Amino acid sequence: MNLDSRNQMIDLSLQEIAGSGNENIWESCGKAFLRVNRNQYQNKLKDEKDGNVEVMSDLDKKKRYLETSINTTVDNMNRILDRLEKK
Repeated sequence: MNLDSRNQMIDLSLQEIAGSGNENIWESCGKAFLRVNRNQYQNKLKDEKDGNVEVMSDLDKKKRYLETSINTTVDNMNRILDRLEKK
C-alpha cells in the first residue's frame, strides 16, 4: 500500500472515530483486539500520518535531486562528445 492510500485510510478512520461517541476504540493487534482510549488512538493515527507526509516529502526531494543530477550528467556528457566530434 502506498503512502497516499494509507493517509486516505487514516483520514477516513479519524472521521469515523470522531463521529462515534465511544470513549474506547478496539485496535487490531494481530489476531487479537485491544481496547484503547480514543484520544490515544487518534494521536497515534495523526503521528503516523505526519510521518508518512514527512517520508513523502523526503522522497520527493531525493527524486528532484536525482533528476537534476542525471540531467546535468547527460548535458556534460553531450558537451564532451561534441568537443570530441569537432576535433
